[in-house]
Amino acid sequence: MKALLLTAPGTLAVADIAVPTPGPDEIRIRVAACGICGSDVHGFTGATGRRIPPLVMGHEAAGVVDAVGEGVRDLAAGDRVALDSTVFCGACEHCRADRENLCTHREVLGVSCGAYRRHGCFAEYAVVPRRIAHRIPDSMDFVSAALLEPLTIALHAAHLGEAGPTVRSAVVVGAGTIGLAVVAALAAKGVQRIAAIDLDAGRLAAARRLGAVETFAAGPEAGAAAAAWGTSSPDT
Repeated sequence: MKALLLTAPGTLAVADIAVPTPGPDEIRIRVAACGICGSDVHGFTGATGRRIPPLVMGHEAAGVVDAVGEGVRDLAAGDRVALDSTVFCGACEHCRADRENLCTHREVLGVSCGAYRRHGCFAEYAVVPRRIAHRIPDSMDFVSAALLEPLTIALHAAHLGEAGPTVRSAVVVGAGTIGLAVVAALAAKGVQRIAAIDLDAGRLAAARRLGAVETFAAGPEAGAAAAAWGTSSPDT
């Protein structure tokens, strides 16, 4: 199969590698879409030490089940899925307490850090544990499904902030991918007034499309202006 292989810091190559075979409790997906995370960019430059070549990066992915391993009975070839990026064991103390992000044996798709090497989804096919795959509806396109992983970060932030209809106003500082997802999450949870701060006019326009009612160009006075807006009456 074709894969985008990180061969050295700053060097990517389209390479022919073997199609992986799913083992017990694993599935193979034909990758339909995979996002480029900021951590992938840092991995490409070699800045983090968590993408040691050679490696197939990519962890924000969605696709179609192509094959299943022994023991997988609730997914079959042709099913559409999106993936969690964290490969958790499902059996340790943290996993049993629904804290899979703290899994004692956790790995991350598309990461190699010395302790392990787990090829990711910048490839035609990827093999992952069944437990990190989630069905998606036929109405959801694969590009949107690949964004579900970063969207969960925004939803978690909104949850930690106790966002809801009783929250009068919220200001999102930075309207990159995660910031825009936070705007959308706040709007979906019914926050009354949402503002965004960013340097880029295009990002601020996107924030408005996703639910922000006010935007501020980043600068020395932006924080104070946003704070004043947040405490002002909606009618003023």
